[in-house]
Amino acid sequence: MSKRIDKRKELFQASQMLDEMGIYNEQGHISVRTEPEADTFLINNHSSPGTTSLQDFVVCSVHDSDFPDSVPSETIFHAKIYEHRDDVNAICHSHSPYATVVSSVGLEMRPVHQGGVFQNGPVTIYDDYNPEGGTLITTEREAEDVSDALGMDQAVALRGHGPIVVGESVTHAAIISIKLEYNSWLEFMQASVGSPWYLPESVIEGNLDLAFDERKMLKPLDYYLSQSG
Repeated sequence: MSKRIDKRKELFQASQMLDEMGIYNEQGHISVRTEPEADTFLINNHSSPGTTSLQDFVVCSVHDSDFPDSVPSETIFHAKIYEHRDDVNAICHSHSPYATVVSSVGLEMRPVHQGGVFQNGPVTIYDDYNPEGGTLITTEREAEDVSDALGMDQAVALRGHGPIVVGESVTHAAIISIKLEYNSWLEFMQASVGSPWYLPESVIEGNLDLAFDERKMLKPLDYYLSQSG
């Protein structure tokens, strides 16, 4: 079996899992480099992630700005992030509801629970949209700005739109997407009854050392896959 088919299977499985976990709705997109540090990537076509098939992933080039009509209109920011981050091999964008709410109301997106730890600092919020495109990131300038806002972090949030999460692999990006939504739900619940309590920086650093080694990722992955049937 070719590596490209294997990549399609990873994307298909992650799309199904994220759809069942409520991270995706009818919108969203996920991509992966065809090889580590490659200049090409696979992305789902303009269909709902939860209904994609293995044939619904399209190869694009990092250096293109004119993509096939079949891919999402925001493919440009996948290309720009891959261009600027050699360490990123997968990108997940969703409209996950609690992350979208928390990023829109002035709360800092920081861990309130060990299950929400995936980077040291708060998630940057981006809202410098081109009015002609609404909150969609469709221009090269916006895509460059979003890539700059992401920096070397694992996530950036588009205010009133939804998060963009990056990872070393499809599994990595998918698990971070779920962690971000879970933490956002807890932060939302805390804010509804008082002021959110954020984990101390020293605790975050300790959890980062544990959260993403291969053995630690297998347990949540098994659980999330069991929930998606």
